Amino acid sequence: MVIRQALDGHALVMRPAGPLVGGPETEEFVEKARAFACTGHAGIVLDLTEVPFMNSLALGALASVLASCSRCSSWLKVCGLSPRVHSLFDVVKFHKLFDYHESEEQALEAVAREMEQHA
Repeated sequence: MVIRQALDGHALVMRPAGPLVGGPETEEFVEKARAFACTGHAGIVLDLTEVPFMNSLALGALASVLASCSRCSSWLKVCGLSPRVHSLFDVVKFHKLFDYHESEEQALEAVAREMEQHA
């Protein structure tokens, strides 16, 4: 698992590559995301384009990161869901928890809109 990341304005864009199945790769993602969530930036865009699948442990990790973002008044936007991951999100009703978008650009635009609303 490789996690590429870049700061885009006020959001950290994280791009994990490979399956998220609750092992060290998931722990690395959670650690990095939680550390960033409380830095005063607007939030995190999680681009899952290169994540072919994830399991329930990874879903729990995402919920944990979302909780950290919420506690620190930042946002977590998700984008680039493969059909398999999108179906999993639908089954567990993550659409009620997460704000997810088709593309990274759309997710970053959503962060910018929320920043404007809360300015």
